[in-house]
Amino acid sequence: MALDSAEHVALTQMFIDQRPIDVVLQRSAKVSDGQGGWTKTPLTTLPPQRVRKVATARLADLTARTTEDGAVVVPTAYLVCMPDVDIQRYDTFELAGILHEVLYVTRLPEWRVQAEVVERG
Repeated sequence: MALDSAEHVALTQMFIDQRPIDVVLQRSAKVSDGQGGWTKTPLTTLPPQRVRKVATARLADLTARTTEDGAVVVPTAYLVCMPDVDIQRYDTFELAGILHEVLYVTRLPEWRVQAEVVERG
């Protein structure tokens, strides 16, 4: 018997509630500089969002990602989020004094959002 989406959403919420953290994402957008290039807007701070950070012992299973500055990195953890979370690639947040960057976001299956992150320092 397959679970329907509402049941999956409830299970995702239960998973997050077992070890929730609140992250405050910061985001900068790229906009045209009018000369064929790009410039970044000042950082925007989003309201806190409840997620669950999950470390993985199987880092080799995660795909290496190329960051905006050209570095090739393997994510150190991922965030499990509810479907309505406002999170995008290159968002940053600080957790326990360590800066994290979102490398990749997947919104499938539709009952959860998973964001791969890397620690920046």
